Amino acid sequence: MMKQSTLPVRDEYELYTEIKELFHGGARRLHKNHYGPKIYTELQRTALLILYVRSKCSLRRFCEVYLMESRWPQWLGLREIPAKSTLHDWLKQADMSFLRKLNEQLLAEEKPSTMAIDGTGMDARHRSKHYEDRIRAAPLKGPKLDVLIDTDTLLVHDWSLLIKPRSDVHVAKGILQRTPQRGVLIIGDKGYDAEELYEMCYHNNSRFFAPIRNAPRTGAPPKRLSWYKRKSHRIATDYHRRSLVESAIRSLKARVCALRSRLHYMKKRELALHVLARNLEIKISLLLRHIHMLVRFAHQA
Repeated sequence: MMKQSTLPVRDEYELYTEIKELFHGGARRLHKNHYGPKIYTELQRTALLILYVRSKCSLRRFCEVYLMESRWPQWLGLREIPAKSTLHDWLKQADMSFLRKLNEQLLAEEKPSTMAIDGTGMDARHRSKHYEDRIRAAPLKGPKLDVLIDTDTLLVHDWSLLIKPRSDVHVAKGILQRTPQRGVLIIGDKGYDAEELYEMCYHNNSRFFAPIRNAPRTGAPPKRLSWYKRKSHRIATDYHRRSLVESAIRSLKARVCALRSRLHYMKKRELALHVLARNLEIKISLLLRHIHMLVRFAHQA
């Protein structure tokens, strides 16, 4: 028998409710096609894709075992269980713009005050670490992941997955251009110490802070800071909260031990679904925590 999900049934149903509200909140069409068979709705497709990456199963095992042993077909109102090839076709159709829009819609009501950005390497080779050490194999460079999180809730607001590693500043420029958040403090480590990032955040009515990078040859700090850096470094910052992004990355990498997809664009979509599933579970835990607090205060009153 397959191991059941770690979440209890109540939290499973809360996840279904959150997915349904996310889908209907975007006023999306029930079916994508005008003609032809309409066996599955767009809500069912989106929910099944999120469940697939969350189950950590193969496509075949997810369709033939996971769905058979859960209540999800009943909750989603499935007329029939999809085949492996059908689910794979849905993964190909879910492009990055659609997945990013879902994540933005999920976090539309979030108003963070302090955000942190950091990068890490991802595994996409499925090689055993034990035998790598035994044969002394040379380490392989995997994809590079950069995330922008809210330090209060650890929700991932934006991310970037590059197959070939690039500099932290290059990736941060794209993330800061996409993020709709304004009036926040964004914290990074020394790798993000660049004048253009300070300037970009200043024009977006936000603040950026990163420790000053020393000179590469002499190892001494610069004698004079630029105008944008001086304006940011004069204000007291909560740089100690930057370590929270490490916790968010660790929890995300615990979910994604290694990317299963072979093609580069499928790796990006797989990671996007993992981020969406993680944000949904965090939103549910925060909601249940608020409900428990209200019930406790009601009993005390």
